[in-house]
Amino acid sequence: MALQRKVTVFPVRNGDMEFSFAVLDERGAVELRFAAFATHEVADELRRFNLGEELIRARGVECHSATPMYEGQPVSDVGRPCWLLGKPCYHDGTSSWAINHVLPGLKAHGTDWLWPVLEARHRDQFGEPTP
Repeated sequence: MALQRKVTVFPVRNGDMEFSFAVLDERGAVELRFAAFATHEVADELRRFNLGEELIRARGVECHSATPMYEGQPVSDVGRPCWLLGKPCYHDGTSSWAINHVLPGLKAHGTDWLWPVLEARHRDQFGEPTP
């Protein structure tokens, strides 16, 4: 199965939004998740805790796998299917790569840059897609 690209927008609160850009196939998904804050209250809160004033914040680059990614890994959200895969999944991710590389690249170069980055990460995690 070829890789699919999926964009999902989640309204959170007060006009704030979370965004998911994902590439997936039957083996799993790689997803960039970030939040865009629309309210001045959030900006004030970020400044108060010395977190800067950036109103777009990376949550992480996440892997959702149909099989364990390491020995002993427990299934995520036991009893509920993964919202992205539609079946039980094993989930892991990194916020530092998202914060330091992926989100800045998306901001500077757009989705033409992002999709190949996520597809390469998917190949690194799951191997080449099956035809």
